[in-house]
Amino acid sequence: THNMYLSKSEIQHILGIKELKITPIKPEMFKASSYTFTNSTSLEIQPKQFIIIDSAEHIEFSKNIGGVLSTRGSIAKLGLDCLMTDTIIEPGSEGKLTFCTVNHSDKIVTLEAGTPIVKCLFYRIDL
Repeated sequence: THNMYLSKSEIQHILGIKELKITPIKPEMFKASSYTFTNSTSLEIQPKQFIIIDSAEHIEFSKNIGGVLSTRGSIAKLGLDCLMTDTIIEPGSEGKLTFCTVNHSDKIVTLEAGTPIVKCLFYRIDL
């Protein structure tokens, strides 16, 4: 059988052979089938405010590795939607990730730099 998404060991393997680069990488951000990206700076997001958040991490995806993003549940519970636009990282992508975020709550939400905000499931395509 062929799984749609890569497991933690498969993600670590593609990191090892440089098909995927995440800098800086934090081992505690791995889950069974995902890696969690963090925000680069401390932020105070006003109620109903739209803001663009950059990831602390720089990524390099090879031409056969892609990703699917999801706002972490702990962040969604604060009223934030971090993925107002794309939820896909196309194969061959490079750079910091940009999260178009809106605070749907009636409260100010404060995020410290390095807060886990968006998780990524990785997939492989045939070339």
